[in-house]
Amino acid sequence: MEIRTVEPYPDDYDALVAQNAEEQRSNYMPPLRTTVDNLAEYDLVFIGSPLWNIRLTPPVRSFLSSHDLSGKIIAPFVTYIVSGLGRSRRDIEELCPDATILDGLAVLGEDASEAQTKVLDWLRGMRLP
Repeated sequence: MEIRTVEPYPDDYDALVAQNAEEQRSNYMPPLRTTVDNLAEYDLVFIGSPLWNIRLTPPVRSFLSSHDLSGKIIAPFVTYIVSGLGRSRRDIEELCPDATILDGLAVLGEDASEAQTKVLDWLRGMRLP
């Protein structure tokens, strides 16, 4: 499912960068249109996000903070430009302290359309508790 904010982000790149910088600085978590009512039915949750300034996006952090993932297994995956997994694991640990976090997958943004083999290798190599 796609995490959607109540207010969409701007299409203009410079405006988006400025908004993201302010949201990251203030630790703002935008209101979401997306909720998962049946999350209790899942043991394993895949969380994907592009990295903005080495962090999960504010909408993804907002999703994590508004859903109880205690006792869940979280498999993070990200796209990036310069930071690999950045601080995505730390973001998840802070927002979901009672979850088990698997090794994440980081895909260079420009390689995302051709990352199928990398994704399959990551999935096959998962060590589920």
